[in-house]
Amino acid sequence: MPKPVIAAVNGSANGLGADMALACDFVIAPEDASFAWSYIKRGLIPDGGGMYFLPRRVGLSLAKQLIFTGRKVEAAEALSLGIADRMSRPDALLTDAQAWARELSAGSAAALALSKSIIDKSFELPAEQVFAQGSQAQGICYTTQEHRDAVLVFLNASKEKQA
Repeated sequence: MPKPVIAAVNGSANGLGADMALACDFVIAPEDASFAWSYIKRGLIPDGGGMYFLPRRVGLSLAKQLIFTGRKVEAAEALSLGIADRMSRPDALLTDAQAWARELSAGSAAALALSKSIIDKSFELPAEQVFAQGSQAQGICYTTQEHRDAVLVFLNASKEKQA
């Protein structure tokens, strides 16, 4: 998905629900939300992406603890651990998620999509490849109308300040 994806977790995200939330770029949750990777309590493993996404969010050791115990993580702790990125009031969850989405999508759609694509692969690639992909993406960005329009706005603002 070239655009940022926000999971608005309303209530309990257990098992596959927790995996799906972490598959998103960002997670917003109200104070009464909770998360659990309780597969182990059912004799299962996190097969919905939890073994991939959880360690990237919280680190390997903590991910193992959460997966091996299946314990519930309340919203405040989820925020402090990096499972959730923002908190909201239960009655404002969707409004807050939508406002955040507008904020995240205010810039260049091409630059956003290219940045997201490279960042999402950055843990699996050597630094040289990330830098090379960044250089290629920058070349693409230079060709967009969004870039040309932004440069004109900048130049016009500079001229107005000099006058």
